[in-house]
Amino acid sequence: MRNFTLTLIILSLLSLDQVLGQSTQPTSQPTTQASTQPTSQPNSSAQELGMQEEVLKKNSEYEITYPANWELDESGTMGTKFILFSSPSSANDEFKENINYMVQDISAYGLDLDAFVSLTMDQIKQFITNAVVVGNEKQTDKNGKTFQKIEYKGDQGAYKLHFLQHIYVENGKAQFITFTAEQDQFDNYKSLAEGIFSTLVRK
Repeated sequence: MRNFTLTLIILSLLSLDQVLGQSTQPTSQPTTQASTQPTSQPNSSAQELGMQEEVLKKNSEYEITYPANWELDESGTMGTKFILFSSPSSANDEFKENINYMVQDISAYGLDLDAFVSLTMDQIKQFITNAVVVGNEKQTDKNGKTFQKIEYKGDQGAYKLHFLQHIYVENGKAQFITFTAEQDQFDNYKSLAEGIFSTLVRK
């Protein structure tokens, strides 16, 4: 099974350093003890998401709850804090729908949410073949924090993909969580993906 994933900004394939022609110092990764706690009884939120078995992942940077049959990758691939891979829908399923979380230090650039989103939109149009933006709007989460919700479609190699992304800009950091699915599978996973998004605790 091929773990194929695409994130923006653009998966850091194009970093802010390249976009703005400046340089930043890499952010060191904290070495803290983390815990992954399976729960035998799903809470009400998990039940609403259709998670009969769930896993709560906690560390110094985030908390996330996800279905027990999804795979968690914390290797830091392409600058991600984590990637969650869905279980294959069939033996012929070559693409794993996935959710990834990234944090980028943008303190050197003085970007607010609007400016960062504008940069993101430029990159989507430039680097996603046949890009179509389905939605782009500000929303407020359950904690009263403002974020940008972007939904778009496009081609990446042989794959026709559909993306859902929430972007936060706070305290000189851009934090974004992205769901990626094949276009014909997106609607099957969207509610679950949005539910997993809602469990993210950013620290």
